[in-house]
Amino acid sequence: MNMGMRWGYISQLYEGSNRMKRKHKMLNLATVLVLLMTVSGGVGSLASSKDILPQDVGTEAGNEYNMVTVVDVSAAGEIIPNDRKIDWSTTGIPGGIPERTSVCATIDSAVYGNGTTDATDAIQNAIDGCPDGQVVYLPKGTYIVHDTIHLYDYDTLRGAGPGKTMLKHVGGYSRSMVDMRGLIYWQISGLHKTYPVLQANKDSKVITLSSTSGIKPGDILLINQLNDNKLVDPVGVEGKCTYCGYEGGDRVLGQLVEVTALAGNQITLNLPLHWTYNTNLDPWAYQVDASAMIRQAGLEDLTLTQDNPEVEFMIEMDGAQYSWIKNVEIKNIQRRAMWIINSLQNEIRECYVHVGIDGYGRDRGYGIFLDLHSSNNLVEDNILSMIDGGGVMTGGGASGNVIAYNYLHDILFDDPWWLIASPSINHAPHPKMNLWEGDIGIKAEADIIHGSSSHNTIFRSQMKGWQSDTITTRNNAVEIAAKNTYMNVVGSVLGTPGKSNRYEVLPGQPYDDWSDKVIWVLGVGSGVNDPNVAATLLRHGNYDYVSNSVVWDPVIANHDLPDSLYLSAKPEWWCRETPWPPIGPGVVGYHNDIPAKRRFEGLPCTQTTEMTLKGIPADGTIYLTWEVNASLPITSTWEISYDGPPGDQPSPVTGLPEPNRAYTLTGLTNYVRYSITLTAMLDSTPILTDTVRVMPSDISIHLPIVIKRP
Repeated sequence: MNMGMRWGYISQLYEGSNRMKRKHKMLNLATVLVLLMTVSGGVGSLASSKDILPQDVGTEAGNEYNMVTVVDVSAAGEIIPNDRKIDWSTTGIPGGIPERTSVCATIDSAVYGNGTTDATDAIQNAIDGCPDGQVVYLPKGTYIVHDTIHLYDYDTLRGAGPGKTMLKHVGGYSRSMVDMRGLIYWQISGLHKTYPVLQANKDSKVITLSSTSGIKPGDILLINQLNDNKLVDPVGVEGKCTYCGYEGGDRVLGQLVEVTALAGNQITLNLPLHWTYNTNLDPWAYQVDASAMIRQAGLEDLTLTQDNPEVEFMIEMDGAQYSWIKNVEIKNIQRRAMWIINSLQNEIRECYVHVGIDGYGRDRGYGIFLDLHSSNNLVEDNILSMIDGGGVMTGGGASGNVIAYNYLHDILFDDPWWLIASPSINHAPHPKMNLWEGDIGIKAEADIIHGSSSHNTIFRSQMKGWQSDTITTRNNAVEIAAKNTYMNVVGSVLGTPGKSNRYEVLPGQPYDDWSDKVIWVLGVGSGVNDPNVAATLLRHGNYDYVSNSVVWDPVIANHDLPDSLYLSAKPEWWCRETPWPPIGPGVVGYHNDIPAKRRFEGLPCTQTTEMTLKGIPADGTIYLTWEVNASLPITSTWEISYDGPPGDQPSPVTGLPEPNRAYTLTGLTNYVRYSITLTAMLDSTPILTDTVRVMPSDISIHLPIVIKRP
């Protein structure tokens, strides 16, 4: 039984989500006590590769390294304390992205896909006239648009695939190219309907308000509180971030949730809370009507581009819920490729985001930005290349998101000598409880430009700390600046062999950010020193290319890391060519490819269970059924071929439309074993295939007797 986890010693489990591909039971971890232990000595160059504890390392220039130690007070000896993590299996769309097969409209590519005719109105009118849950289909072609394409509830816009269907913006400024934009921002900041929160505790789905008058099931609540200006602080090196969060930056810690039931002054939520809200900090619940959200909208299988820097946000999700962006290429980015604000439980997957068109600097050429309390979104299996903004960035109170198995390559900045964040764990206050798992990046950085963050986790990721010889400064694997506390970095691989040359930099230590290529830069930078960064950091089971060893926290007895913190097993979209898990201690070579990297490099990625074909024998007949765990273009067809004496349907059977999941072969010869191959075809090109061997027979076996069919 492949559960993808090795947590057999746990007696109590959280109730997990019911989705098949991410069904997961998270642990109720015992609370542990965090304290400081100072470990004398630095890290030298160790010749052998072995597991070590911090006190085993050598000396480096007389430096003294502080190591956070977690005291094991639970029988299980858990690694990440419960107050530092959440149930990350709740991210994304419950049940996954829906497969919509009914096409309400196909845009005429000869008329509108010729690269010259403006297609804006034709596409928007088709979307507006499409019944809920159906698809507007854009065949292969280049479609010119001059204004934003709006997706509303239950809309889906789908192309024939990236590079085949292209939406190109022409004709002057536009805020966004495609949006899923509701009214949540205006309801929060304009209507400002707030309720004092009397009780709201972490991991609970029940909150108590002073009143629930006017709140209905299906409504959204933004729960936040005043900053304490200690842990949660919107003041960075550029001053107070008044546009981060709401109320002029005074409430930057929060979470979005949906109301499912009411009983008196108590409200039941669809998600557990990420935080215990302090009544001394005046917590509020802002009400947002269900109708203000954009729900169940999808954008799939196409390319978005522009030739001139005219569109600010290629895709904008503002108040989106249960919506998705899948298999979309975005290139020639002016400001941001995807801006996700005020959005809850959406999915971004299998996308390719690359190339800025207006420089790589302050808010230019950014990739995917989770902002303004966006909560429980899943950003998974994407490629980000030749962009800025960390590739993927969290800020503005983004909470409880999972950013996993993304490949970040060639992240750029206008100052070509500076290694920029890639990914950006924090760029605006106060992102918390976000999980970065299985990503391959360059430098994981939480900065102090606009303020604080806390309680974020990097797990089984690779951060190289070096990109190219043309970048000559800040070549570090992990950079956590002042005011970024209670971080967890577990089971990751850090640095680059032959490049990384220093283990750690702490406040007060000499540091040359040109010559030192460091694994850990903690509480240092931008002229602000903060020893609390290292004092609250949990790091355990990380392999680095300075010590050439796995470094464990000496007081955490448990060295048995789970395969994932949000998946219960190897996902169905995983490549057969790469191991699961791909990164971390105990993995051969410590780090391996992830599917997004293999796609970027043009390497094969055979998914584990893309399609399963089954054949049931009968008298002269084989009943075929198949399951598909991949998204197929609507224009694809099925082909069935078989080896053996011909039946009523000569081999091959071609042209079966994509929605089919069953077919019957008749007139076959009994007692002959047929080899039957099912292939999904797109423009005469096979894209999926599976084979079964089945023998038709007029005998049914019902143990313990054999019955001859009449």
